[in-house]
Amino acid sequence: MKTLLILLLLVAVAAGAFLSKPTDKDFEAFVRQHYETNSSKDVPDVKEGAKGMWGKIKDAVKGEMKGLSIDLKVKAFMQGVVFHDRVLWTDVEKDGKIIFTGVFSKWFERDAPDWDVKPIPAVP
Repeated sequence: MKTLLILLLLVAVAAGAFLSKPTDKDFEAFVRQHYETNSSKDVPDVKEGAKGMWGKIKDAVKGEMKGLSIDLKVKAFMQGVVFHDRVLWTDVEKDGKIIFTGVFSKWFERDAPDWDVKPIPAVP
């Protein structure tokens, strides 16, 4: 009876790992979140306390520049990333090294990635 219960629990945990295995879209969202939380110095500050319509325009432009910068960084980081889809987890490889492993909808760092990427210039 104990063996059957242990086997059922093992199957339940394996099914949970399989169903909650993160995807490449989840990893891209994870990378975007990293750059959003660590990008306060990417865009030059607009003079604090700017009032009126011009202040609002400057704030909007600053926000758009920051968003564009983050998009370019995410795109540059995601180039060269290879996903290895295992049965119960996902490995993320970059430059021949496994940098993250995803399991149960969570990413675990295995080898420190090089977050300092140069945005790829847009080619027409």
